[in-house]
Amino acid sequence: MVPRHRVDTDGHVLHYTVERPEAPNSSDFPVFGNEQDGPPQRRSRYELHLPYTIALRLGWGGDKGMVYFFASQPIAADRCAGYVVIGRNYNLDQDDEVIQNFEDTIFGQDQVVVESQRPERVPFDLAAELHLKFDAVAVAYRKAMRANGLAADTPIGVDADQPAGPAGPAGPAGQVTVSRD
Repeated sequence: MVPRHRVDTDGHVLHYTVERPEAPNSSDFPVFGNEQDGPPQRRSRYELHLPYTIALRLGWGGDKGMVYFFASQPIAADRCAGYVVIGRNYNLDQDDEVIQNFEDTIFGQDQVVVESQRPERVPFDLAAELHLKFDAVAVAYRKAMRANGLAADTPIGVDADQPAGPAGPAGPAGQVTVSRD
């Protein structure tokens, strides 16, 4: 379930915040700074910089926090290279492998979903799909891409004669897939 949230667009940047209950850390992946009284609550603040970049700040109401920086680079009509940099201000002595294994698990699960999405290309015509309240980010993304002249049928730098493939997480016209390079 996606909690209620509002998407604000400022030029080429979408801002939105989602607050939701957080599962406790597991012994396999003790990666979140959510030790607190009562059930953990996570606040995720997103900045989606069109067309291919997301900055995500995670917090749990205290001093501990994480920052994710995601960037996608189209390398073909049906493929992109994905990059992520993660920072946090706690568990600084924890082996990097713990969070890397956690992210590999999450991204692996996401990749299956992303690569099975249909239609393969993100339709920028909002009338082409039914949109529900939780689609606010997708609708705002498509509107902002069009408003900024980025909603082309073919991504910049990609040969228009190449066949389109599965949709990527936020690429233009959905012509990218997740690639772990």
